[in-house]
Amino acid sequence: MESLAMKYALYGKDAVHPDIAASLHALGGVLQALGDLPGARMRLEAALAMKYALYGKDAVHLSIAATLINLGNVLSDSGLLLE
Repeated sequence: MESLAMKYALYGKDAVHPDIAASLHALGGVLQALGDLPGARMRLEAALAMKYALYGKDAVHLSIAATLINLGNVLSDSGLLLE
């Protein structure tokens, strides 16, 4: 969380930047591993929204794919995906 706070301080509270998106993605993974699925989902959804803003909603980008995979795993772990 400290890294994310530093990046917001560096780029601005409302900035859309790949470094911020990467920190949100990483924090989502940590929170998932710790069992905080709602917190993980929130960070991953924020990362995904930022990546869509950066690269475009229809972009084919590895960073977007990675976040979609992690978000899907969190939703699955939460029981929110249909089998």
